[in-house]
Amino acid sequence: MHRYKGWAVVLSEHGYQHQHVHSRTDLIGVYCVQRPDAQTAGSDPGGALTLIDPRTGRLSTRTSWESDLVSLQPVPGRLLPIPSFVAHRVDVVT
Repeated sequence: MHRYKGWAVVLSEHGYQHQHVHSRTDLIGVYCVQRPDAQTAGSDPGGALTLIDPRTGRLSTRTSWESDLVSLQPVPGRLLPIPSFVAHRVDVVT
């Protein structure tokens, strides 16, 4: 039998999460329930999940055109499981 503990953060307009990791756990998940519509055509409502490359030594070997960040746009109904040691943040929801 497995037991899981959980909690949730609900971000609304102007909400965001600073870069962080989760200790004392193995796996986390980010789930998008709803994404606001863009206020104007072509604008981005924000809320992107940004993952930071956890590999040691990565910065010392990176070339100028490589990026150690991956930004994923929220998609309602999508669950993204992430290892807890991967630093991540959520951009401001506009």
